[in-house]
Order: sequence, then structure tokens, then C-alpha cells
Amino acid sequence: MARFSPATVESVDLVPTGVGSSKARRARWVVARFRSLVAAGQALGALSRMRPMGRRLTLRSSFSPAAPDLGIFFPLDPDLEYAYPPPSPQIVANIAAAIAAVPTLYTQVLHLMNKMNLPPPSVPATPSTPLPNIEIAPPDMLEALPAYRNYRRGEPAATLFIKNIDHKNVTEDDLQRLFSAVAAGRRSATGSAVEPASVHVRLMKEGRMKGQAFVKFPSVELATEALERLHGGIVRGRPMVIAIGREHATAILLGIARDVDQSAQARLDALAKVQSVFDLVRRTIPNHEATDPLLVTESVIKRQALISASAGTEIRVATYKIMRILVSPSSVRILFSSHIDLFIIRTLIRDPRYDSEREQAIRFIRACIEEPEGPHFVPMSVVRALAAIAEQLDDRFRTICLETICELAVRHPELACFSGGTKAMFAALLDGPPEMLDPIVSTFLHLLDSPASRRYIRPHVELEMVISQFVDAYTSKTGYSIEKLVGSASVIRKVLSSWTGLVYFSIGNMRSVRSIVDALGLPNEDTRALIEITQDRSREISEMAILLLAGIMSLCSKQLPAEFASKVQSLPSLFRLATNFHDEGRRHLATSKLSQILNISRSAASAKTTMPAHPGLLSFNCVAQTRLDCIRVHAGLQIDEAQLRNMLNDSEVIGAKDFTKWNWDIIDDIVSGPLLNPKRYDDLVRNTKFVSRLIAFFRPTSRQFSDMPRNSPKVLRTAVELVRNLASTVEGSRVLADTKFLLEIADQLGQHTMPVCQDLVKNQASVTPDNVFLKERMEATMSSDYFWIIRAFTHRPDGLRLLEQCGIYNIFYQLADLRGREDLSNAILTSMDYSADSHPRVILAKMLTAGSRALRFTATLHLEQLAAAHETSFHEWGIPLLVVQLYDPVADIVQVAVGILQRLCRRPQNLAAFAQLRPDIQHLAVVGNDLLLQMLALPSGFKYLAEAGYVESEIDYWFEHGIYQYVTHAELSISEGLAKSLPKSAFDTLDKDLVLNMDGRIPIHLYGELAKTSGGVAYLEMVGHTASFLDRVRAFRDCIAPAAAMELKAALWALGAIGSSASGLAILEDGGAITLIMEVLRAAPVITVRGTCFYVLGMIGRSPKGRGILEDLGWLGESIHVPGDPESVLQFPEWEFSGSWPARQGLTFKPLHYRADAIEAEILTCIGNLSNHILSTAASKRLAVIRQQHPHYFVKPELCVQAWRICTAYHYRVATRRFIQELFERLVFDSQVLKVVDQMDGVAMVYPLDDKDSARHNENAFKSSLSLLAKDPDGKGPSAANTANRMSLQPARVIRGF
Repeated sequence: MARFSPATVESVDLVPTGVGSSKARRARWVVARFRSLVAAGQALGALSRMRPMGRRLTLRSSFSPAAPDLGIFFPLDPDLEYAYPPPSPQIVANIAAAIAAVPTLYTQVLHLMNKMNLPPPSVPATPSTPLPNIEIAPPDMLEALPAYRNYRRGEPAATLFIKNIDHKNVTEDDLQRLFSAVAAGRRSATGSAVEPASVHVRLMKEGRMKGQAFVKFPSVELATEALERLHGGIVRGRPMVIAIGREHATAILLGIARDVDQSAQARLDALAKVQSVFDLVRRTIPNHEATDPLLVTESVIKRQALISASAGTEIRVATYKIMRILVSPSSVRILFSSHIDLFIIRTLIRDPRYDSEREQAIRFIRACIEEPEGPHFVPMSVVRALAAIAEQLDDRFRTICLETICELAVRHPELACFSGGTKAMFAALLDGPPEMLDPIVSTFLHLLDSPASRRYIRPHVELEMVISQFVDAYTSKTGYSIEKLVGSASVIRKVLSSWTGLVYFSIGNMRSVRSIVDALGLPNEDTRALIEITQDRSREISEMAILLLAGIMSLCSKQLPAEFASKVQSLPSLFRLATNFHDEGRRHLATSKLSQILNISRSAASAKTTMPAHPGLLSFNCVAQTRLDCIRVHAGLQIDEAQLRNMLNDSEVIGAKDFTKWNWDIIDDIVSGPLLNPKRYDDLVRNTKFVSRLIAFFRPTSRQFSDMPRNSPKVLRTAVELVRNLASTVEGSRVLADTKFLLEIADQLGQHTMPVCQDLVKNQASVTPDNVFLKERMEATMSSDYFWIIRAFTHRPDGLRLLEQCGIYNIFYQLADLRGREDLSNAILTSMDYSADSHPRVILAKMLTAGSRALRFTATLHLEQLAAAHETSFHEWGIPLLVVQLYDPVADIVQVAVGILQRLCRRPQNLAAFAQLRPDIQHLAVVGNDLLLQMLALPSGFKYLAEAGYVESEIDYWFEHGIYQYVTHAELSISEGLAKSLPKSAFDTLDKDLVLNMDGRIPIHLYGELAKTSGGVAYLEMVGHTASFLDRVRAFRDCIAPAAAMELKAALWALGAIGSSASGLAILEDGGAITLIMEVLRAAPVITVRGTCFYVLGMIGRSPKGRGILEDLGWLGESIHVPGDPESVLQFPEWEFSGSWPARQGLTFKPLHYRADAIEAEILTCIGNLSNHILSTAASKRLAVIRQQHPHYFVKPELCVQAWRICTAYHYRVATRRFIQELFERLVFDSQVLKVVDQMDGVAMVYPLDDKDSARHNENAFKSSLSLLAKDPDGKGPSAANTANRMSLQPARVIRGF
């Protein structure tokens, strides 16, 4: 600061190390305060050019320089605002006078013009707009450039293509200022001034096109003038090479494609080249906003429209592909304003021969809908065509059209309703397809939620059609469809699993719910028939009926309340027959059937008490055994010598060497009982060969047990019991050691620990071919179960001693991270006993850290199973292992570890153990932020995180963004939990990736975790966020828009999380939050807001104090609280249906520009009558007659547009639409016809209606379509010559609706 005057510097301070942001803590900062902003600006400019000690200074200022890119570092006063008037001749004259009067001002203006690279004012004025000072390169210099090779100027067009630009030093702003100077002061064809902003520039700075640019002008004349004046201009040392842009080339190609005189192949080749050009531009410039001025031009769109009416299918397919490339947020409106919808609806209703063309048209429509504002530009005529296809059961594109209508209904419900889309959706609930039931119901629930979209759903009409299927099943004489019943049941379950659907079904004194319950209570003839079938004399039919009836009874006992299940299980009809002594034959038959059903029930009950199929799932301690097993063991201890001798003989172990003849049930009884009796021990071990033969059978070298196929649970159970019981005594351990059983297993396993190489002496591999632990044998035989037998040794000290003597654990250490044999590692992992702090835990830690990626992943997953098996001790040794996995280099393993820790930390001891380890906050905030939130529930965790600054930054994030993300996560989790029992749809996977580890539980909330500790409560009171949440809730009646409803839900969830703990509940009581939430529950206009209140009140009821408050408010329950009077919560006012007729929009079609004659009026009347199934036959016949007598009417474009307008306003099936299209098949859509369509504004409803006209249209819906015709100004009516052609049948009134 010594170089600056002391009078300008107020103070200079040295900021010590550690102050400032985290990134700047290692730097030293000097803070200089100047006495004026001008002095500070001068210092900033001077310091930016200094290099003290060869280093560049890092400068920060508390003000913004005026124009640093021009070298003007003087600051702007932040408190100063300018409100200068726009330039005018008088103002410009006054400025010129001031410049002439003040010489210093004149000098400063010249300096500023020089800085801005403006032309000097001393040169003579020219008629053209002055350009910046730019030098034009001589022709020989241009011709020597590589970019000038094969240069062709091209035909005039509105787009220029520039090459040879220094992309490193030239910016788009430079080119914008240069080419905008050409447009400045010009006027367009309409006489309006051309704005410089209408010149669009796109400069490529990467890829193969770097150093090239496109410039789009509003007219061809301006582009031509810019090329003549700037071609060869030197910018930053390089001359520009300017030529006509790509638009002209595409225009020529599109002209070839629409030329009917060209061959079909030539037209297809032209379209292929156009598509390649557009693809290249889109790939080169991903930003659509920059490419739209270059590609989406009026000439291109007009040519596309003409080509789409071409006679060739392949040509139309290619046209739709090109139009799909052009779709962008700003081009959707331009595309449909060219009335392309008239050709799209013609394509959609074609027959299956043109499916390729129809597919591309639907793809184009979906591309438009996917844009942010796309649904608001899609015309009603297109949606009408989609709805017609959606109602055609055999149409190939029915499903995709239904899906498209669902998306439209969510984003633009008014369009979907007035176009008949919602009607097609609800019809699909009954007719299928089944895979569309879930998205249709989800769309329906979304529409019901908000008042803005709810008015397009008729209460007590739409979903009641689904309920009626159950009533029709009992009343219909023609029977019923089981597919429709299953589909209707799925729909009702889906609706009732959401709060919105539950409220809807409760409207009108729960009329819909009562209808469902009454339908389920109606007598079912099928059940009666089943009772009769059980008495059929055919044994096979009777047995099948008995099995089905027993299954129904079992299902009723599980799902129905006891009072209803008892009525079903009593089988009154069958018991009535069994007690009828007047018919002995039927009585005995009914009695036998009841006995068979009872035996089936008993067999099912006894099957539940049997052990699991895989013995690896067994628990090897007596506590975990079933009571039946304990009784059997106790009985086995009481067996005397004679009984034992008989059992030994029956087992065939001593008498037969062939083990396939052994009785493993008896062997298991002997091993589990008498072997534990000291009196019988000598008889089994010393006096007989029973035990020795069993051990010999299980030895690996015997090739008996090891060669048995997998899944032999009885044999494995016997082996485990034998080893465990022998290892429990000293004598038994000696027997196991003498047989070298473990030594053989160790030898077989040890071969896999040696390096895989050839022995030079024996010329043999380290692993012998007959090794029982080869990979293929592990997969096919019982060899893999040797690890469970090894585990049996670990339950007794003598067994552990044997394992250590034989070196089993040493081998396990080496196999734990053996690459390529993860099957052995997995077998060791899942079979070891981790209850004691010994070798297994050390081996597990090695697998978690040193194993292969697959093994580490499997071992991490296994930790959650170990946590369930060792609940009391897992926090001591398992939680540290999981914390280590948080730092694994594989993201999938880290994600699994985070999920397991989140679930395990719901237990207080696990959470305390995790917090005690003090994990790294920065790392955990990235991979598992929820774990840090859980730590806030502990005083030590809150202190640790608060000292690190985590709480302050996290609460700021949550208040701005996190509470809104929480709403989405909570609703998805609840939806997933409620839909667990529902059949899965293909569309369910859309939401799977949004929420991880969500199983119906409420996610962790920052405010809820803070409220669990006294320090957190104090912090919440300090920041004052609770008061802000309460203010949002108080304004709940105004929260109707989606954004406002989201804010209200976020506030409710935050209050519920705070009130879920006893310490946080006190904060809510002070603000009267619970009473306010109850009011929102009963009066909120958005239904899902009411559902949020219900869940929030349930969260408040978690604490004893909260339960008391809810009980005072009339709620019942202990762990789950529900209103004592559900109707008071579920009642909802009905609404008025507003989707009956499109004229309610206040728009109609543009009237005809001429007076239609009587024949045209009759044609349009007949077309209107085609929508009425009563009048359609006569109307179609009359249209055929008129077409034969007056064919020239059906080539008039005005009449064709009028016909499609009626099809837009009314509902027509696909077959009828095809008939109407065939009427006008001779009309050729050339450029003249397209002009007529443009004059009529196509089939779009854009003509405004006043209130009087709107009321008249709504009063008589059918006549409103005829109002499209011109009125008779003289009131004389049609001429007498045309009256004979009129239909005598007057048009029928159409009831308001679809």
C-alpha cells in the first residue's frame, strides 16, 4: 500500500491464518479500506497489473467495477439507480450541444467510443449503418486460406455460415456486436424496426466444427448485405470466410422431397440428407435454444407440412423423424402453429398397413409432450385422435396412446378432459390392458387431489363403474368376466391404499365404501356349487374340491376377523347335510368330507412345526430348537439297552455297509438321544461299530457323504448332531481325534492354499483331481456342507481345541481372501459362529477389507444377518466393522453399508456405538448423510456435530431445500409400504430409484432428530424456524397451487417431526400447533395435505404425552392412533363438474370467410350425426349419395377443415374417422390448400367467445358445431334449388357430456 497516497487509504489490516472460508484458511489476507469508491477502483486497477515477487495477487472487492473488460475499474455506487428516458431527437440534440460546449466531455466521449471499438466520427457519414473498425482482407489472402478451398457463396438465404474464426480469442458477443450493426436501423417487410437482438449467433468452440459459426438474420436481404460487407473481414488477426448457411441446402432438399415429379427414391434420399444435417447440428450444439433460430424456420416448417401430406408412406415416416429432431422447448409452438396437426390426425387413424407411419407420428407427439410447456401447445384435435385409438381394443398402439393421455392429464387436465381423454382412461379401467391399471389409477388420484384438476372428474360416476362390476357379477344373467373382477379388485385396492382415494370413496356418507361392503356380502353361487362338488361321486373331482375348500378356510382364518372367520369355517351347508338323518347316504358322504377337511388342516398345522429345508439355517443350540425336538431328545435319553439294540438293528448301520439302505430317521434319533446318555455311550462307541461307521461315512476320503447330491437335510442334520454330541465329552473328542476326521478335511482344504504350479518332482498339481472342495463338486454335492460340520466343533471347548490342533483356522485365514475361489470364502463366511471373540471375527474382518470385490460385498450384506442373530453384542464388534466399510473404494459396498447402518442405528445401543466411533463428517455427509442426522438424537452426537459446524450448515440447507425433498421421500416411502401386497406393475420401477432403503417407514427428519435432545431444542428455539412453519400452516386455505401445497406439506412434516419426541412436543404446545393441524385435517382444499396431517398427528402420538393429547381430541389407539369418529375426518364436500363441453374454454373455431351453401351445410350436418349411433347409419348413407352426386364438394379444403373441426369437437371412433377421411381422399394438399388452411387457422380452437356466445354454445352442444358456418345476413335462407337436398331428419340434442 506504500505506492498509494495516505490520504486515500483509511486503514490496512492483516487477517491472521484460519479466518475466512475453508479453502482460504492457509492464505494470508490484507484488508484495505479506502476513503472513497473512486480510490478503491484506482487501487484495484493498479494492483491487478502488479506482480510482486513474481506472484499474482488474488483481489476481492466489495463493489463491482463498471466495465473491467474495457479497462474501466471505477466502481458503481450500489445505492445509485438510474432511470434515464429512452433516446429521442430532442435528447440527442441536447447531448450534442453539451459535447460541443464542454471540451473535456467531448474528449471523454471520444475515449469511450475508442474503447468500444466504434468507428471514428471524423469519417464521412454513409447511408449504411456504421460498422466497427474492421479491415477487409485482399482476395489473394483469402484464396490462400485452407478454409477458402471449394468456396461457394450459395443462393441467398437468411442464415450465414462463417469459418476461420479464432475461437480462443473471439466470443459470441464480439460476433453479435459485429453482425447486429448491419441490422441496426433497418426495417422489416412489415415496416417495423429490426431489433439487433433478432440476429442470432452460435459460435462452435469444441468438436470438429470449432472455429465456425452460424448467424441467423430476420430476412434474406440483411443476410446478403452482411455477407457483402463483412466477407473477408479480419477479426482478431484472422479473415472471416462467409458463405450461405445450411438452411438453403435443407430448403432445396425439402423442395425435392415434396416434388411429386421426382422419383420416390430421390425424395427419400433428400429427406435422409436433411435428417443427417439436423442430427449433425443437434449433436454439435446440444443447446436447443441456440439451434432453433437456425433450424426451425418458416420455410422448413411449411415444406415439412407439405411433405407430411405426401402419398408415399416412407416419405411421411422420414418427415416425422425429421420433425422429431426439431422438437425443443421453443419450437413446439412453431411446429403446431403451422397446422401440422391436420396431417397428424390423418396419419393416426390410418389402418394397420401404415403402422410404421403411425408409430413415428406418436413418437413425434410424445417428444412434444416431454418438453416443459409442450402439453399446452398440443391441439385438441390430436388428443381426440389419441383417445379414439385408446378406445380401440385391438389397436396395436392402444397402450402407448393411453400412457400418453395419462401424461397429458397430469400436466394439462383441461385438454385431456375436453378432448375425451379422461373418458378413454376410465373405460380402460374395465377393458384393460392390465398393465395400464396402475398408471391410470395414479393419474386419477393425482387429478382428484387439487381443486384445479378435481373439477374435471365427475363425483360418484367414474370409479363407481369399477365398483359396479361386483354387483353385476351377482345380478347379470349372462355371467361375469373373472378378468374384469380381478382388474376391478386391483383398482379398488390401489385407490384405498392412498389417502386421496379413501377420501373420494367416503364422499356422500361413504356411499362407495358401503357399496363395496354390500357387494362382498351378496351370496355367491360359486361357493354353493363348491359345497356340492365336494359330494361328487368322482373321487378325483371331490378331492380337488376339498383341497380348494380347505385352502379357502385357511385364507379366511388369516385375513378375516375372528367373528367372520368362524362363520365361514363352520361350513353350515356341509354341517346341515352331515346332521340330516333323513338321508343316510348324503349324511355319511358329508361326514367323510368334513373328516378329510379336518385332516388336511391338521397336516398343514403340523407342517409348520417342521425344521427348515436347508440345514444350514438351523440354530445349533438347544434354546432355538422347537419344543417338539426337546421332547424327542428327552425321550431318547430314557431308552434302555433292549430298545437301543432294536434301534441299531433297524437303522441298518451295523448290518449293511451300503449306506443307501440306512434309515436316517432312526439314525438321527439315536444320535440325538442315546448318544448323550452315559449309560448307552459304551454300547454305541466301544461295543458296536455304529459311531465308527458313521464317522467313516462322513470322512472325505470315503467318497460317500461328499459324493451325495446336495439338499440332503436329514444326513447333514445327523452329521452335525453327531459331531456336536461327541465334542461335548472328553471321550467323544478323543474318538474324533483318533479317526482323523478333521485332519482329512484340513488336508483337502489345505491343498487350495498352496500356489497353483507344477511340482517338479512329482509332476502333479497342488490340488488333486479328486479333491472334495473343487468348485464343481461344491456346487453339485454335499462337499459344501463340511463347513457346517466344522461349525459344530465350535460349541464346545474340546471341539475348539481340535480345530486349532488340526490347523483349520490357519487354513481359513489363507482361504479368506483367495482370489478365484469366492465359493470357498462364502462357505466359510456363512458357516462360522461369531458369538465369541475369537478367530471367526478376525477372519470376517479380513474378508471385509482384503477380499475380492464380490466377497467384500457379500460379507457386508452378511453383517446384517449377524446383527439379527447377535442383537445383544453386535454393537460391540459389528458396528466398528460396518464403519470400516464406509471407506471402501467400491461405491456399491459403501451404499450397502450405509443402508445397513441406517437400519441398525434404530436401536439405541447401535446408535451409541456408532456415535462413539466419531466417523469422518465430510466423508459421511457425501455417502450417508442420514447417519449424521441419526447421531443428532444423542447428546454426544449433537455436541460433536455442532462443534464441527455441521448443524449450522445442515439446518440452512434443510430450511431452503431439504424439507421439500423430504416430502417427496416420505410420500414415496408411504406409498411403497402400502403397496407391498398389491401386484407390481411395470410402471412401479419409475419411482424405485428415487428413494433408497424405504420400506414404508417415515424417513429421518433433521428437525425431529434435533428435538430429541435438550441442546437441539435450544438450537431450534434460537433459529426460530418453528414459528415460520406455523405461519405457513395458518395460511393453509390459500395453498392450492402445487408449489404452495408443497410448502405446506413441508411445514407439516417438520412440525410432526418436532412433536414426535417429548421434548419437542413442548414447542408445539406453546404455538397451538396440534389444534391447528386438526383444523387443516378437516378443512384443507388439497386432499393429500389432509393425508399429511393424518400421518403428522400419528407421529405426534409416539410419545406418552402426545398420546394423551390425541386421546383428549377423540383419537383412539396405542401404537397406532386413528380418529374415534372417522367420518368427521374423511368427509369432503362435493364439487361441480366443469368438463362437459369444450366451449366452456371460451374459445371456438375461426368462422368461415365465405357463406356455405345448402349442400355444404347438409354434409356437415351428416358428419355431425355420425357421432350419434342412432343417426349414424342414415348419415353415412346420405354422405355416400352426396359424394356420388356432388364429388366436387369433397375436394374443397374449406369443407375438409370444417369436417375435421367437428371431429375435434365431438367424439368419433376410429372407424368413423377413417370413413370421414375417405370422403376427402381426393383432396391433394398442395401449397394452395395449405394457404387456405392457414387462412382458416386450421382445426385449432383459437377464436374467442364472449359470455353470451359461450352460454349459447353450452346450451345446445350440437348446434354449436354448426355455428362454425357463416350466418345468413339477409335472413332469406338457402335457395330453393338446394332445399331438396336437405335431410328431413333434424339433428338430435346431445346431452352435455362426452
